[in-house]
Order: sequence, then C-alpha cells, then structure tokens
Amino acid sequence: MKNVSYYFRRNGLFIRSRGRPVRRVDFAWPIAEVIAFAEILVVRIQPKPGAKDNQNVFGVRSDGEIAWQVPDRQFIYDDSPFTGMKRTGPNVYLSNWDGNELIVDPSTEKVLHETYGK
Repeated sequence: MKNVSYYFRRNGLFIRSRGRPVRRVDFAWPIAEVIAFAEILVVRIQPKPGAKDNQNVFGVRSDGEIAWQVPDRQFIYDDSPFTGMKRTGPNVYLSNWDGNELIVDPSTEKVLHETYGK
C-alpha cells in the first residue's frame, strides 16, 4: 500500500494514510499478523482455542473497510482456524490446523488453489 502505514495492538488495527486521520479497525480476537499488499492489508486474527472461528483472515482496505473475510470451508475438525500465512508473489498462502492450504488473491478474495498439506 503506497503512502499507508499500519500497526496493530491486541484486537485493533491502526491505519495511517497521508492526509487522513488514523483509522482503527477492531476485530473479535487479537491480531496475530498482517501482510501488506498493493491494495489490501491481509489480517489474521487468533481466536481462542475451542471458539470454532475458522474464518479468521480478512482483507482490509486503506480506508479501514473490511473488503473480505476468508470463505467458510468444510474442515476435518470444527475448530481449525488458519494458523499461518505468508506472501507468495502477489498472493497470500494460508494454512490451518487441519493441514489445509489455500492460495488467495488478496485483491479479490478468490481462492486460486486449495490443497491438503499433511
């Protein structure tokens, strides 16, 4: 994201854009990590074990609006949130407790590839 900086503390994501006030985006659970892409900040939150909150990755625009939330998937276990993510070129790689792996286009939320990694 050009001319945008961010930081997070607990459940809050703070976005600074030139000429705009700081935008705060609050999530239900603490933020585990954020990866910045050209148009989207991809945010992974860390649900409490047993919470069954498996849609724990979000795309957030620079204006603080949530553009998307990772689509619901059928997993082996009911409690299988995404536990890792990394940049893979222009996309984001997500992995969860079950061993499911997704590659997602952060601009569109489109799942480009899905596999099982264990």
